[in-house]
Parts: sequence; structure tokens; C-alpha cells
Amino acid sequence: MFMGRIAVTRRILVVLTPGGPPVGAADLGLLIEMIAVFVAGLIAVSIVEK
Repeated sequence: MFMGRIAVTRRILVVLTPGGPPVGAADLGLLIEMIAVFVAGLIAVSIVEK
């Protein structure tokens, strides 16, 4: 899960860089949703472990 977060964050940074590859709003929204799901999963795991 940690590697997935890093990969998605890296992709967002590449997309938002000036001169980066063109991307639609839907693709950017999907990347942001993936980050939210990864963070929610991490929170859920930390709560269950307690």
C-alpha cells in the first residue's frame, strides 16, 4: 500500500508540472481519489491494530 501511495503521488506531481503530459480533469480526479482511498486504508489499519 505504501508503494502505491508513492507511485500515485509521483504521478500527480508529474502531471501538475508545467510542460508535463496533458491530462484530463477526470484522470486527475481519479488520482486524487486513489490517494484518499490509500490514506483511508492506512487509517483503518491503524485503528484495527489498536
